[in-house]
Amino acid sequence: MTNRVRALPVTPEGSLLTIQRIRSGQDPYWVLPGGGVEDGETLEAALARELREEIAATVSIHSLVHILDHDGGHQYFYLTRLHSWSAQATDRTGPEFTDPTRGEYNVQLIPLTVEAVETIDLKPGPLAQFLLTHLRAGTNLFTLPDLRTTQT
Repeated sequence: MTNRVRALPVTPEGSLLTIQRIRSGQDPYWVLPGGGVEDGETLEAALARELREEIAATVSIHSLVHILDHDGGHQYFYLTRLHSWSAQATDRTGPEFTDPTRGEYNVQLIPLTVEAVETIDLKPGPLAQFLLTHLRAGTNLFTLPDLRTTQT
């Protein structure tokens, strides 16, 4: 059972930073930066490490906004404010960037609007639906409850 963490990284201009995945034999799809939690690592430490590796980012974690069951573990989605990031290959580390069989990881900013999110294949699907539901309702994501305060 592996827990995973993902960020919903929002830029100062209000865009969502995503990673477009291009893999042989598949249509392009988009994911949020993040990955597996290592033994002895807190969720937030794992998130910070993954963001450094994947997009050389510094962020402020605002809140835990969504949790999905995932292969016997959980995926935790944190709303973050991006302070800095990089799409330069030399700034990014991790096995996904050293193994060419894993395909391409292209950093893309997506406007945080219903129209823009509907035009991409954001995975996992339940997260995309969660995001679209709130965008359609006009919800400011930064007003959503912080699930860290409701966890037991």
